[in-house]
Amino acid sequence: MKRRKGKPMSDLDRAILETYRVARACSGDRFIDTAFDVLGKYVPFDSARWATASATPAGVVFHAPHLVNEVPDWDNRYGEIRSKDTAARFMLTHPGTTGNFHSLTSLTGPDNAALLDYTRKVKHANALITAHKDFTTGYTLTIGLFAAHVDRQYSEQERQFVEFLYPHLMEAWAVNQSLQIERYRSRIWSVAMCLPPGLITLCEPAFFDLLRAEWPGGHGGHVLPPVLIELLGSGADGHRGRHAVFRFERHPKFAFVRARLATSVDLLTEREREVAECVASGLTHKEVARRMSIAPATVRNHLQAIHRRIGARNNAELVALLQRDNL
Repeated sequence: MKRRKGKPMSDLDRAILETYRVARACSGDRFIDTAFDVLGKYVPFDSARWATASATPAGVVFHAPHLVNEVPDWDNRYGEIRSKDTAARFMLTHPGTTGNFHSLTSLTGPDNAALLDYTRKVKHANALITAHKDFTTGYTLTIGLFAAHVDRQYSEQERQFVEFLYPHLMEAWAVNQSLQIERYRSRIWSVAMCLPPGLITLCEPAFFDLLRAEWPGGHGGHVLPPVLIELLGSGADGHRGRHAVFRFERHPKFAFVRARLATSVDLLTEREREVAECVASGLTHKEVARRMSIAPATVRNHLQAIHRRIGARNNAELVALLQRDNL
C-alpha cells in the first residue's frame, strides 16, 4: 500500500507555529520583538508598531506603543495629525481586517496634505494595519507594519497573510503574558500585568477584588487607581493600604503589580519592621542594637510591641509570619 504524502506546510502554517513557540520560549520583554522577527521573515517591513489604543474626540491615542525602527520623534509628529489619521479610523471601524495603505494613492487632495507630509517624515509610505477591540479591557489592540519607500507597495497576498496571522499573534501574546504572570503567582499574592502609565492588560480576578477592597466604589475598568499609577511612576516599591498591599516589579516595557490582603504584619511601623527583619535574618538583640544604633533594651521593647501587635508568641512565630507575608 502506497504511503500518502502529506500536504506541504505553507508559510502561514510555519509562521503560526513559530509564533506560538516564541510565546512559550521568550521573556515578556522579548516576545513582541521576537514575534516581529517571525513576521518579518514573510512580510518584510522597515518599521513597526504594536500598541494598545483608545479612541478620543481628538483621534486615536496609542498607549505605551512598542516601536521597531520608528523615527525618534514619532509620537510628537503623530500628535500633530492625530485627528486626520484615516488609517486609524479604518482600524477602529474594521476590526480584524488588515488595511493596505499606499500614501501616494490614498492621501490625495489638499485635505490630506498634512497627513501625506507626516508619512514622508516618519517613513510610512506604505502600511499594513490591523486592529481589534478587546471587550474585556475595552482597549483596541493594533499592529502596524510600515515600508519606507513609495515603490514598496504591499501586495494583496501579504495583506491576507497578516490578516490571517494577526489573531494568532494576539493569542500568542496572551499566552506569553499568562506564563509571565505564572512566575509571580503564589498562594497569597494575585498578579496583574500593566502597561504604562497603568493599563491592566492581564490579571487574575482576585486582583480586582483587592482593588475594590482598598478603593470601594472608586475603581472601575482595567486601569490602576491614580494612587498606584503615581507610585508606579515614582519608583516606589509599592503601596500598603488599609485593606490590601501592592508590590511593583518594573520591566522596560511593562510592570507586574502583585496584591494581597493586608495582615497584622502590615500594621508595624517602619522602625518595628526594621527590627523584625533584623531578627528574622538571625541577628541577636545586641547585633540588632549595633546595626540600628539603639540600646539592646530598646530592641527588646520593640520586639515585645511587635509580638503583641501581630499575635506572635515568640521570635520563631514572628519569622513565620514575616515569611508568610513575603516580607
